[in-house]
Amino acid sequence: MSKKNHEMDQSALDLDTSAGLNRRSFLKMLAAASAAGAIPQLAFAADDEFVLANWGGTAEKAVMEAFADPLKKKTGLSLVVDGSGAMAGKVRAMEEAKNVNWDVMDIDLGNMAQLGTAGFAEEIDYSIVDKSKVLPGLATRWGVGNYLFSYVFAVNEKKVKGPVPKTWADFWNVKDFPGKRALPGISAGTLEAALLADGVEPAKLYPLDVDRAIAKIKQLTPHCVFWKTGAQSEDLLRQGEVLASLMWSNRAVVVRRDVPGITWTWDNAILCSSSWGVPKGNPAGKAAAMKFINLSLDPDSQAKVFAIVGMSPSNPAASALIPATERQYNATAFADKQVQQNEAWYAEHGAAAEAKYVKAIAS
Repeated sequence: MSKKNHEMDQSALDLDTSAGLNRRSFLKMLAAASAAGAIPQLAFAADDEFVLANWGGTAEKAVMEAFADPLKKKTGLSLVVDGSGAMAGKVRAMEEAKNVNWDVMDIDLGNMAQLGTAGFAEEIDYSIVDKSKVLPGLATRWGVGNYLFSYVFAVNEKKVKGPVPKTWADFWNVKDFPGKRALPGISAGTLEAALLADGVEPAKLYPLDVDRAIAKIKQLTPHCVFWKTGAQSEDLLRQGEVLASLMWSNRAVVVRRDVPGITWTWDNAILCSSSWGVPKGNPAGKAAAMKFINLSLDPDSQAKVFAIVGMSPSNPAASALIPATERQYNATAFADKQVQQNEAWYAEHGAAAEAKYVKAIAS
């Protein structure tokens, strides 16, 4: 990482290996009681299913192709993907309704720390998960880095008349670079981009000035649409509805395969790690979730995920398997050009920042 970037405070993401209770039998009992009419009808996964929540589109295909067969061989469980978006708010709602139907979720480390400290997530069992398989800092108490990605703005050069926007200030500049923009419906990444566009130096981003960022975002909202899933961020760019989209780099990789002229820069992109996290009381049981996480770190499987959906591997051994012609799209290869997202800041302040952001873009 560049020395200019803010280093992660690991105190909020400490390792721990304590085990949790397996609630599979209890959930079976509830399901039977529900079917008999003893309690209100609830939704439960089938006994032989393992439900993975992610962000839809090509990512669903990627995880199925990479992980379904290994999971079946290791545990006897059939992988099912819910691509509706692994948002922290959904996990809280499931837990509070006592209707948890995800076994593992694809969610950033900051949100996992929030969920874990609030009692909504299982701690990672490092007697099952081999933390040596991932880059330093990605094996935390509540989540394990499954891949890295960056918040970049991808531009359709075919739609640009004149110079192509190259900086976050350019992305916000609709006068000199006219055209619709797309922004995430979540605050992570968007807040940093807004502050960089407003002139904040990368080394001074954290702690984030949320109010300043939201004021900058409000300047752009008349000219933009907000996406809710990764698949939607792709479609807005692919279908020509926007000139440029603030999106995950792996989704930009997918779009450029279909649409000539899609480009982006790694300069001051926001480098992040997503992670596998386990909601408290997942239907298949904690041990099954930990086995899935461990097998997902296999380098061949991670290289396959990159080939399909452009997710940069968290296992360094997998990066070595990426073909030379594709390495320019591997986010980790350009870490020194980027700003590292401070997951510890999100662990402490992310929920409040998200609430402010959602309210602001809805008004």
